[in-house]
Amino acid sequence: MLICKNPKIFDVDLYGIAALLLFAGLGWLFLFKPLDQRMGQARQDQQRILQESDSVQIQVNQLENVIRDQENLTQRARQNAGLLNCSTDIPEVIRSLGSLADHCGLRLDEITPSPTAGDERFYKTPIALQLYGSFPCLYDLLEKIPVKLPFVRIGSLSLDRGQSEQGCCVIHLNLDAFAAR
Repeated sequence: MLICKNPKIFDVDLYGIAALLLFAGLGWLFLFKPLDQRMGQARQDQQRILQESDSVQIQVNQLENVIRDQENLTQRARQNAGLLNCSTDIPEVIRSLGSLADHCGLRLDEITPSPTAGDERFYKTPIALQLYGSFPCLYDLLEKIPVKLPFVRIGSLSLDRGQSEQGCCVIHLNLDAFAAR
């Protein structure tokens, strides 16, 4: 199947090029195509592993945050437990409130503690105060109560100017004192 009856260099070159193209096609079909498929699969596996690694890193960071939050809560619970346990004595709380009111320039007219109530974790004792003084003095007291008595929560506040002197008023303050069981 020669182009010419006498083979010439041109015909041999055509046969050589055809054979080279045939080998290249077969090589691509049997060698490079499977290799390319394996490379694609390897890229997909690499992407999957990177995504899993990222999700594991996110979970590790979340666990570290949870552990840090738990340590902070444990430390705060220890601090608060110490405060609550040493403040179960209501007369001491009342003395502290009277001292704070006097230090802030308020006159303490009446203190009325109510019966203690609570649940399985803490005691709660409502305390009603009636004070007399000016608003800046009251503001000073309201700033100092959470600092000096962190186990006392301010419930409600009412002011009554009535027939009082200029700048002074009667103050009704309801507090809740908490103590651990």
